[in-house]
Amino acid sequence: MSCKVAYIDSGVLINAFRGVDEVSIKATQVLDDSTRNFASSVFVQLETLPKSHYNKQLLVVYHINFEE
Repeated sequence: MSCKVAYIDSGVLINAFRGVDEVSIKATQVLDDSTRNFASSVFVQLETLPKSHYNKQLLVVYHINFEE
């Protein structure tokens, strides 16, 4: 089976960790999809890390998504 490459933007990451509403659940399902390889950029990292710091959330959750 071939994997799809999916570009993940900051909205998907932020919504996945935001809560349990319908958008959050869908974003989490996208991130949990084992048939996809995810691509991102340093710009997405720059958009998401300040938001997690401002909301006093664990930065480690966001760093996991940017490991090489």
